[in-house]
Amino acid sequence: MVSQCTVELLKDYNKQALKKSFNSPTERNSALETYYESHPKLSKIGTKALLKWFFTELQPFKDWVSQMSYVNINIPIQPEQPRLTSNQKASIKKLRDSNILYTVLGQKILFFAVSRFLLRINAEHRIPETLNAISRSITKMDKDGFFSRDQSHWSNVLVRPNENLTMITTGSGYEKCIELVRMILSDSSEGVRKLIESTKDDVSNDVKWNENLISSWRKDFHVILPEVELPDEQIKESSESDDSFTEVRDLLDSSEDDEEESDEIEDDDDIFQETEEVKD
Repeated sequence: MVSQCTVELLKDYNKQALKKSFNSPTERNSALETYYESHPKLSKIGTKALLKWFFTELQPFKDWVSQMSYVNINIPIQPEQPRLTSNQKASIKKLRDSNILYTVLGQKILFFAVSRFLLRINAEHRIPETLNAISRSITKMDKDGFFSRDQSHWSNVLVRPNENLTMITTGSGYEKCIELVRMILSDSSEGVRKLIESTKDDVSNDVKWNENLISSWRKDFHVILPEVELPDEQIKESSESDDSFTEVRDLLDSSEDDEEESDEIEDDDDIFQETEEVKD
Protein backbone atom coordinates (compact mmCIF):
# COMPACT_ATOMS: atom_id res chain seq x y z
CA MET A 1 0.00 0.00 0.00
CA VAL A 2 2.72 2.49 0.97
CA SER A 3 4.73 1.50 -2.10
CA GLN A 4 1.76 2.14 -4.41
CA CYS A 5 1.09 5.52 -2.78
CA THR A 6 4.75 6.48 -3.24
CA VAL A 7 4.65 5.47 -6.91
CA GLU A 8 1.53 7.62 -7.38
CA LEU A 9 3.30 10.62 -5.87
CA LEU A 10 6.44 10.19 -7.97
CA LYS A 11 5.15 8.79 -11.25
CA ASP A 12 5.72 12.10 -13.04
CA TYR A 13 9.44 12.08 -12.29
CA ASN A 14 11.44 8.88 -12.09
CA LYS A 15 9.16 5.92 -11.49
CA GLN A 16 11.98 3.49 -12.25
CA ALA A 17 14.03 4.93 -9.39
CA LEU A 18 11.60 3.27 -7.00
CA LYS A 19 12.73 -0.15 -8.27
CA LYS A 20 16.40 0.69 -8.63
CA SER A 21 19.17 -1.02 -6.66
CA PHE A 22 21.59 1.64 -5.46
CA ASN A 23 25.27 0.80 -5.64
CA SER A 24 26.47 3.06 -2.85
CA PRO A 25 25.20 4.65 0.36
CA THR A 26 25.81 8.06 -1.19
CA GLU A 27 23.56 7.30 -4.16
CA ARG A 28 20.87 5.84 -1.93
CA ASN A 29 20.93 8.74 0.51
CA SER A 30 20.72 11.22 -2.36
CA ALA A 31 17.63 9.46 -3.74
CA LEU A 32 16.00 9.34 -0.30
CA GLU A 33 16.61 13.05 0.20
CA THR A 34 15.24 13.96 -3.24
CA TYR A 35 12.19 11.69 -3.39
CA TYR A 36 11.34 10.70 0.20
CA GLU A 37 12.49 13.27 2.73
CA SER A 38 11.50 15.89 0.17
CA HIS A 39 9.53 15.81 -3.09
CA PRO A 40 10.22 17.55 -6.43
CA LYS A 41 6.91 19.44 -6.27
CA LEU A 42 6.08 19.28 -2.53
CA SER A 43 9.25 20.66 -1.05
CA LYS A 44 7.49 22.10 2.02
CA ILE A 45 5.70 18.82 2.76
CA GLY A 46 7.70 15.90 1.34
CA THR A 47 6.74 12.32 0.54
CA LYS A 48 7.56 11.03 4.02
CA ALA A 49 5.57 13.74 5.80
CA LEU A 50 2.58 13.26 3.49
CA LEU A 51 2.49 9.50 4.09
CA LYS A 52 2.78 9.99 7.85
CA TRP A 53 -0.02 12.56 7.86
CA PHE A 54 -2.31 10.36 5.79
CA PHE A 55 -1.89 7.15 7.77
CA THR A 56 -1.52 8.50 11.33
CA GLU A 57 -3.29 11.86 11.57
CA LEU A 58 -6.20 11.71 9.12
CA GLN A 59 -9.65 10.48 10.02
CA PRO A 60 -11.05 7.87 9.91
CA PHE A 61 -7.72 6.08 10.34
CA LYS A 62 -7.51 7.22 13.96
CA ASP A 63 -10.82 5.44 14.50
CA TRP A 64 -9.44 2.35 12.78
CA VAL A 65 -6.46 2.25 15.17
CA SER A 66 -8.73 2.92 18.14
CA GLN A 67 -11.01 0.06 17.12
CA MET A 68 -8.12 -2.40 16.88
CA SER A 69 -6.89 -1.26 20.28
CA TYR A 70 -10.41 -1.60 21.72
CA VAL A 71 -10.65 -5.26 20.68
CA ASN A 72 -7.06 -5.92 21.85
CA ILE A 73 -5.49 -6.55 18.45
CA ASN A 74 -1.70 -6.26 18.41
CA ILE A 75 -0.18 -5.81 14.97
CA PRO A 76 3.25 -7.50 14.67
CA ILE A 77 6.02 -6.33 12.37
CA GLN A 78 5.59 -7.68 8.84
CA PRO A 79 5.77 -10.30 7.43
CA GLU A 80 4.26 -11.85 10.55
CA GLN A 81 0.45 -11.95 10.59
CA PRO A 82 -1.69 -11.20 13.65
CA ARG A 83 -3.58 -14.09 15.18
CA LEU A 84 -7.18 -13.05 15.72
CA THR A 85 -10.00 -14.59 17.66
CA SER A 86 -13.40 -15.06 16.04
CA ASN A 87 -14.74 -12.01 17.87
CA GLN A 88 -11.81 -9.87 16.75
CA LYS A 89 -12.28 -10.94 13.14
CA ALA A 90 -15.98 -10.18 13.29
CA SER A 91 -15.33 -6.74 14.77
CA ILE A 92 -12.82 -5.78 12.08
CA LYS A 93 -14.98 -7.16 9.29
CA LYS A 94 -17.97 -5.20 10.55
CA LEU A 95 -15.90 -2.02 10.48
CA ARG A 96 -14.59 -2.76 6.98
CA ASP A 97 -18.10 -3.41 5.72
CA SER A 98 -19.30 -0.06 7.05
CA ASN A 99 -16.98 2.34 5.25
CA ILE A 100 -14.90 2.20 2.05
CA LEU A 101 -12.00 3.91 3.86
CA TYR A 102 -11.59 0.84 6.06
CA THR A 103 -10.65 -1.10 2.91
CA VAL A 104 -7.33 -0.92 1.10
CA LEU A 105 -9.08 -0.01 -2.15
CA GLY A 106 -10.88 2.90 -0.49
CA GLN A 107 -7.68 4.11 1.15
CA LYS A 108 -5.92 4.10 -2.22
CA ILE A 109 -8.74 6.09 -3.78
CA LEU A 110 -8.51 8.75 -1.09
CA PHE A 111 -4.70 8.96 -1.10
CA PHE A 112 -4.50 9.17 -4.89
CA ALA A 113 -7.21 11.86 -4.91
CA VAL A 114 -5.37 13.90 -2.27
CA SER A 115 -2.08 13.47 -4.14
CA ARG A 116 -3.55 14.70 -7.41
CA PHE A 117 -5.27 17.57 -5.64
CA LEU A 118 -2.01 18.72 -4.04
CA LEU A 119 -0.03 18.43 -7.26
CA ARG A 120 -2.55 20.48 -9.24
CA ILE A 121 -2.99 23.46 -6.94
CA ASN A 122 -0.63 26.43 -7.17
CA ALA A 123 2.80 25.81 -5.68
CA GLU A 124 2.36 28.44 -2.96
CA HIS A 125 -0.46 26.36 -1.47
CA ARG A 126 1.56 23.13 -1.23
CA ILE A 127 2.26 23.72 2.43
CA PRO A 128 1.47 21.91 5.71
CA GLU A 129 -1.43 24.28 6.41
CA THR A 130 -3.17 22.92 3.30
CA LEU A 131 -3.01 19.41 4.78
CA ASN A 132 -4.98 20.72 7.76
CA ALA A 133 -7.57 22.15 5.37
CA ILE A 134 -7.80 18.82 3.50
CA SER A 135 -8.20 17.01 6.81
CA ARG A 136 -11.13 19.24 7.76
CA SER A 137 -12.85 18.51 4.45
CA ILE A 138 -12.34 14.75 4.67
CA THR A 139 -13.45 14.65 8.31
CA LYS A 140 -16.66 16.46 7.32
CA MET A 141 -17.20 14.03 4.43
CA ASP A 142 -16.75 11.11 6.80
CA LYS A 143 -19.09 12.52 9.46
CA ASP A 144 -21.73 13.18 6.81
CA GLY A 145 -21.54 9.55 5.68
CA PHE A 146 -20.04 10.23 2.24
CA PHE A 147 -17.66 7.28 2.56
CA SER A 148 -20.24 4.86 3.99
CA ARG A 149 -20.22 1.66 1.98
CA ASP A 150 -24.00 1.62 1.57
CA GLN A 151 -24.22 5.07 -0.04
CA SER A 152 -25.92 4.92 -3.44
CA HIS A 153 -23.15 6.88 -5.17
CA TRP A 154 -20.74 3.94 -4.75
CA SER A 155 -23.22 1.44 -6.15
CA ASN A 156 -22.23 -0.16 -9.48
CA VAL A 157 -18.98 1.79 -9.63
CA LEU A 158 -17.16 0.67 -6.47
CA VAL A 159 -19.66 -1.46 -4.54
CA ARG A 160 -21.87 -4.18 -6.00
CA PRO A 161 -25.60 -3.65 -5.36
CA ASN A 162 -25.97 -6.94 -3.52
CA GLU A 163 -26.80 -7.95 0.02
CA ASN A 164 -23.14 -8.06 1.10
CA LEU A 165 -22.15 -4.78 -0.61
CA THR A 166 -19.15 -6.53 -2.13
CA MET A 167 -16.34 -4.27 -3.32
CA ILE A 168 -15.74 -4.16 -7.08
CA THR A 169 -12.01 -4.75 -7.38
CA THR A 170 -11.50 -4.87 -11.15
CA GLY A 171 -12.09 -2.43 -13.98
CA SER A 172 -11.81 1.35 -14.15
CA GLY A 173 -14.38 2.22 -11.50
CA TYR A 174 -11.76 2.98 -8.85
CA GLU A 175 -10.06 5.46 -11.19
CA LYS A 176 -13.36 7.28 -11.70
CA CYS A 177 -13.79 7.45 -7.93
CA ILE A 178 -10.33 8.99 -7.53
CA GLU A 179 -11.26 11.75 -9.96
CA LEU A 180 -14.63 12.24 -8.28
CA VAL A 181 -13.05 12.82 -4.85
CA ARG A 182 -10.35 15.06 -6.34
CA MET A 183 -12.98 17.22 -8.07
CA ILE A 184 -14.98 17.51 -4.85
CA LEU A 185 -11.90 18.62 -2.91
CA SER A 186 -10.91 21.15 -5.58
CA ASP A 187 -14.39 22.66 -5.99
CA SER A 188 -13.97 22.77 -9.76
CA SER A 189 -16.68 22.02 -12.29
CA GLU A 190 -14.07 21.44 -14.99
CA GLY A 191 -14.32 17.90 -16.32
CA VAL A 192 -17.37 16.94 -14.22
CA ARG A 193 -19.69 16.30 -17.17
CA LYS A 194 -16.99 14.30 -18.95
CA LEU A 195 -16.37 12.23 -15.82
CA ILE A 196 -20.07 11.42 -15.46
CA GLU A 197 -20.40 10.43 -19.12
CA SER A 198 -17.22 8.32 -19.18
CA THR A 199 -18.20 6.59 -15.93
CA LYS A 200 -21.57 5.58 -17.34
CA ASP A 201 -19.95 4.46 -20.62
CA ASP A 202 -16.91 2.67 -19.16
CA VAL A 203 -18.28 1.32 -15.88
CA SER A 204 -22.07 1.17 -15.66
CA ASN A 205 -25.04 3.15 -16.90
CA ASP A 206 -26.61 2.59 -13.47
CA VAL A 207 -24.09 4.83 -11.67
CA LYS A 208 -26.01 7.53 -9.76
CA TRP A 209 -23.68 10.48 -10.40
CA ASN A 210 -25.08 13.69 -11.88
CA GLU A 211 -23.96 17.33 -12.11
CA ASN A 212 -26.29 18.63 -9.39
CA LEU A 213 -25.19 15.94 -6.95
CA ILE A 214 -21.48 16.56 -7.52
CA SER A 215 -22.06 20.31 -7.31
CA SER A 216 -23.68 19.89 -3.88
CA TRP A 217 -20.73 17.77 -2.69
CA ARG A 218 -18.26 20.40 -3.90
CA LYS A 219 -20.20 23.08 -2.07
CA ASP A 220 -20.23 21.11 1.18
CA PHE A 221 -16.81 19.45 1.17
CA HIS A 222 -14.32 21.42 -0.96
CA VAL A 223 -10.99 22.38 0.57
CA ILE A 224 -10.75 25.98 1.73
CA LEU A 225 -7.13 26.80 0.93
CA PRO A 226 -5.15 28.91 3.43
CA GLU A 227 -4.42 32.49 2.49
CA VAL A 228 -0.87 33.12 1.32
CA GLU A 229 0.83 36.34 0.32
CA LEU A 230 3.36 36.33 -2.49
CA PRO A 231 4.78 39.06 -4.71
CA ASP A 232 3.10 39.21 -8.14
CA GLU A 233 6.31 38.14 -9.88
CA GLN A 234 6.64 35.02 -7.73
CA ILE A 235 3.00 34.04 -8.28
CA LYS A 236 3.44 34.38 -12.05
CA GLU A 237 6.65 32.35 -12.00
CA SER A 238 5.06 29.64 -9.85
CA SER A 239 2.01 29.40 -12.10
CA GLU A 240 4.04 29.20 -15.32
CA SER A 241 6.36 26.52 -13.96
CA ASP A 242 3.40 24.30 -13.07
CA ASP A 243 1.57 24.50 -16.40
CA SER A 244 3.56 21.77 -18.16
CA PHE A 245 3.60 19.62 -15.02
CA THR A 246 -0.20 19.70 -14.78
CA GLU A 247 -0.54 18.64 -18.42
CA VAL A 248 1.74 15.64 -17.83
CA ARG A 249 -0.14 14.68 -14.64
CA ASP A 250 -3.49 14.83 -16.46
CA LEU A 251 -2.21 12.59 -19.25
CA LEU A 252 -0.78 10.05 -16.81
CA ASP A 253 -3.97 9.96 -14.75
CA SER A 254 -6.23 9.47 -17.76
CA SER A 255 -4.03 6.67 -19.14
CA GLU A 256 -4.83 4.49 -16.10
CA ASP A 257 -8.55 4.15 -16.82
CA ASP A 258 -8.25 0.62 -18.21
CA GLU A 259 -6.18 -0.86 -15.38
CA GLU A 260 -7.59 -3.62 -13.20
CA GLU A 261 -7.51 -2.88 -9.52
CA SER A 262 -6.43 -4.86 -6.47
CA ASP A 263 -8.36 -7.96 -5.46
CA GLU A 264 -9.50 -7.10 -1.97
CA ILE A 265 -10.05 -10.28 0.02
CA GLU A 266 -13.21 -10.15 2.05
CA ASP A 267 -12.71 -13.45 3.86
CA ASP A 268 -12.26 -13.18 7.63
CA ASP A 269 -9.22 -15.43 7.62
CA ASP A 270 -7.43 -13.08 5.22
CA ILE A 271 -8.57 -9.86 6.81
CA PHE A 272 -5.11 -8.27 6.61
CA GLN A 273 -4.02 -9.86 3.33
CA GLU A 274 -4.46 -8.16 -0.03
CA THR A 275 -3.18 -9.06 -3.47
CA GLU A 276 -2.59 -6.89 -6.51
CA GLU A 277 -3.54 -7.85 -10.05
CA VAL A 278 -2.94 -5.27 -12.75
CA LYS A 279 -3.61 -5.67 -16.46
CA ASP A 280 -0.77 -4.38 -18.65
